[in-house]
Amino acid sequence: MVLLPELKARRVPVKVVTANEMGQACGRMLDLIQAGMLRHLPDADQPQLAKAVANVTTRPIGRGGAFGWNKTGNDIDISPLVAVTVAAQGAWTTRRRPGRRQKVMR
Repeated sequence: MVLLPELKARRVPVKVVTANEMGQACGRMLDLIQAGMLRHLPDADQPQLAKAVANVTTRPIGRGGAFGWNKTGNDIDISPLVAVTVAAQGAWTTRRRPGRRQKVMR
């Protein structure tokens, strides 16, 4: 949320994830992992993600059984896992337009 004003000022399309959407994303991530459909680099090649995964637990979101990631200690940064979770959900749910033109920001 800290970067939101600057991104909007630069006209970068931003999708703010709601608690409900985060619950869906975490559930999908767990489903993909359990189904063996998700792969990643070795832990040594992405130590921040490995540390986040090793130090995460879940917390309930709402009353419908949804959950979100929760860190196990104050000094733990789970943002790499949150980023991967939201990215995977976006890749799963976003419509792609292969021929669309894109602009590179400088």
